[in-house]
Amino acid sequence: MQPFPEFKQYKDANIAISKTDVKKPNTPTYAHRCWMNITVDKLQALGSVPFMFDCLIDGARYVWCAPAVVLVEAFDVYRLHRADKQGAPYALYLDYKRGHIYNSPYQSDTQVICQLSPVINGTVYQQILKSL
Repeated sequence: MQPFPEFKQYKDANIAISKTDVKKPNTPTYAHRCWMNITVDKLQALGSVPFMFDCLIDGARYVWCAPAVVLVEAFDVYRLHRADKQGAPYALYLDYKRGHIYNSPYQSDTQVICQLSPVINGTVYQQILKSL
């Protein structure tokens, strides 16, 4: 099995990345969530193509995916928060250890918006990136 490629930002790709856990001192957040923004147009244009979530947190790599159409449907059904930015991107919190998407970083938010599938190795990662 091929290892994951170098962790980096991809331009115009079906991938979102994060390197930061949202945990903060003196704030009750769930320790394994990271924040990501994904533009609505980007997901809608991908249709059934898989979309990846790539996290490098404290030196460990966590990679998850789901078909873009599934994400859009789940985000709309559960009214995922939209960022106040151009394009009103979805603002989600990913439990990078379990592949669960939440609407907030707080441990009290237990409503899973979507369960992602693990990307198991670099070969699968590259196949997903080339699927556009």
